[in-house]
Amino acid sequence: MNEAEDMVWRSADGLQLHARAYPAGGAGDGLPILCLHGLTRNARDFEEVAPWLAGLGHRVIAADTRGRGRSAWDPAADYHLPTYAADVEALLDAAGIGRAILLGTSMGGLIAMALAIRAPDRIAGAIVNDVGPVIAEAGLTRIAAYVGKPVEIPDWEAAAAYVRWQNEAAYPAFGPADWKAMARRLLTEREGRIVPDYDPAIAQPRGEATRSDPWAAWAALAAAGPVLLLRGTRSDILDRTVAEAMAAGRPGVRWLEVPAVGHAPTLDEPTVRASLAEWLAELP
Repeated sequence: MNEAEDMVWRSADGLQLHARAYPAGGAGDGLPILCLHGLTRNARDFEEVAPWLAGLGHRVIAADTRGRGRSAWDPAADYHLPTYAADVEALLDAAGIGRAILLGTSMGGLIAMALAIRAPDRIAGAIVNDVGPVIAEAGLTRIAAYVGKPVEIPDWEAAAAYVRWQNEAAYPAFGPADWKAMARRLLTEREGRIVPDYDPAIAQPRGEATRSDPWAAWAALAAAGPVLLLRGTRSDILDRTVAEAMAAGRPGVRWLEVPAVGHAPTLDEPTVRASLAEWLAELP
């Protein structure tokens, strides 16, 4: 299989944004897949699952949303769902993709819902990883405890301990090597310091207007194409009752609970890989 390549595109307001593009393997006849990460993460979050998906015959693009990874920080701090959705549409245009499957983890799933309001014709289906129209208060409290907060991380051993402190409840089976790998995905070296790989301004309050009528956004996504909804059984973001309501009365929505994992499933779990392969194979 060909190696992944870096690609850049411009947002409507002129920011240079970055993504990693994985060419389709095999017959290469699957629909393109666009991977969208969570609030404090970046395209490296998909460095294991993206080549696997490409091996199933899909062109895969893992984006750094504005303010994360190798994408530019926004001087206006316009870190809002409608803006992210506009950036995704610009990426699809730049990549020459008419319709794609969206794979959204956490915030990435909310971006998929925002795009369904803006441009439902660009969505061939969606994989929504551990997020819904209602965010559980416990998860919001946990995230607020560290997002955008200054932190002193002297070395990469301390970096592994830092991400373990944030995520241990979600990944009880993780060992030292897993935490070190996660640290390399979530953190970076900047000006001689190890820091989270995002603009601290993403922590600024985003206001009700950014998530107005979230159930309507979910309904729009579910109407745009088939949906595979994933929920970690230990999730503090997506309550089971919310996941059940998301699927109720919608035959195009399939949902899977991932055992012994919190927010969010890594997409490397055997049950998830099997469900992804099956779901993708059933798409037109």
